[in-house]
Amino acid sequence: RKNKENNPSRGNRLHRLHMSCPCAQMLPAFGDLYKPVKDVLTKSYCGQSHKLEVTAKADAVKFSPSFTRDSSGNLAASFSVEGDYVPCKHAKTKLKYGVTEKGILSTKLTIDSMPKAKGLKLEAVADMGIGSDPSKDKYELKAELKHDKATIIGSVKQDMTADCSCVFAVQDMQVGGQLVCNVLDQSRLSHKFGASYKLNKDTTFACLLENRSRTTGGFSTKQNGWTFAGEYSVNVNGSDGLITLGVETQSKTGQTFKARIDTKGAAAVAVVQKLSPELKLTSSLEFSGSKNSKWGATLAWEN
Repeated sequence: RKNKENNPSRGNRLHRLHMSCPCAQMLPAFGDLYKPVKDVLTKSYCGQSHKLEVTAKADAVKFSPSFTRDSSGNLAASFSVEGDYVPCKHAKTKLKYGVTEKGILSTKLTIDSMPKAKGLKLEAVADMGIGSDPSKDKYELKAELKHDKATIIGSVKQDMTADCSCVFAVQDMQVGGQLVCNVLDQSRLSHKFGASYKLNKDTTFACLLENRSRTTGGFSTKQNGWTFAGEYSVNVNGSDGLITLGVETQSKTGQTFKARIDTKGAAAVAVVQKLSPELKLTSSLEFSGSKNSKWGATLAWEN
């Protein structure tokens, strides 16, 4: 206490160091502008699938097998191994290999933490069928640049489909857009615009406009241990309007309870339980008017 009183500028220096840290001010990607609302309304709802996920870590290597049974009874399986290494002082590299039950071998290379290009991340993804037609292979190159004033992401696939998005800070708002087009024939496949406004640390408003045909606006707020969210989605011509409301809370024992309802008569509940420090069970039950109910669950283990 005595040292801090004798050196009043120490706190100011620490504050400046914190404010200059890139991770403290980075803007989200365009797909995350609506995330505070979307997470409350959609996250942890499993539909009609049943999934087992295992994540085992050993040193700098992570192993992740998973098995999924969909609503039709089909079983899908995948296995991936991921590791970090630093080949040189100029960059940090992450390699991820994966394989599915259909014989698709996936390779993902990520390069970031480059001192001479702060905020820049490069990715290369290759999905190749083992012993299958090479023309069905998929490739993608991606670049991401994050700054305290903007986040810009661009990618291009083997069929020359380009995806470009950006988010800018405008006073207290975050605004952005996304454009997907084909470079060869210069055709526009889709475009979106969005904005997010954080009223305070507990309340966020967000909106999206998709292809100039459908608009969605929503909010998320936390009050006394409860998180409430709501959204209104409607076509630009005023048709097919939908209001969705959701709530989420966590018990003292660590369980998370969620519920959702909309104006078309659909409702859902979900529970996330920590069975042990490594084991988590997520289960949900969904109702949709006269249709059959859906029950799904995900059992995840991570050491």
